[in-house]
Amino acid sequence: MNSRTDLYTTWQVQQSSKRLVTQASHITAQHVKSSGLRNMIIREYESFSNSLVRLYEDGKKTAQEVMHELEMEAQELYEQHSVFIQKGIGLYAGVMQIVGGVSVIVISDGAMVPYGVPLILHGINNVYENTMYFLMKNEDAVGPVRALYQYGAESLELGDSVGDTAYYTVDIGLSLYGLFGKTALRPGSWKLFRRIPSDYCRGIEVISKPGLAAEVAGDAVTLESIHNEMAK
Repeated sequence: MNSRTDLYTTWQVQQSSKRLVTQASHITAQHVKSSGLRNMIIREYESFSNSLVRLYEDGKKTAQEVMHELEMEAQELYEQHSVFIQKGIGLYAGVMQIVGGVSVIVISDGAMVPYGVPLILHGINNVYENTMYFLMKNEDAVGPVRALYQYGAESLELGDSVGDTAYYTVDIGLSLYGLFGKTALRPGSWKLFRRIPSDYCRGIEVISKPGLAAEVAGDAVTLESIHNEMAK
């Protein structure tokens, strides 16, 4: 191996090290508010990547081994980032389900209880499962409502995965009904004695753009969960 090749290989190793630190810096900037904590995390990644570079320079690891370890660490960091985003979306969507369920029951004078109650229950479950990730780092928490779906599937000897798929499918159905069913109060409507059908409109007609974006993001996460369950 000539000196030019040695220099190029060393440059590759150093670039892999820099990419990991840069990625860590970008991700921590999005999720960690404390500058002191951000700097501490970045220093940990700098220390980790620099130690691997030194092992290569000392001849204790090959360039391929070092770059592979750096790439694996970067992949793990990206996956953690993705999970964090998904859990955050799920938590927000769960809160909105609870708020939406209560609101639709109140504005309909109880007429929408058959829709509102399942929406509230799914919202409580989603809040529980996603909160467990942020509090306990438990990515696989199963809330009480999803556990009931699993129990029903097991009773029919279908397995947990079928119960999970049913749960996520109902979750999507509730979301779509909220958008395209007449679940929202029409702006400018008023009640004399009771609400009439013309007082209501489709949710998508009155939802805000940020609200719609959050709804779509939540549905995308749920669809991914359905895909993952069906792939098992």
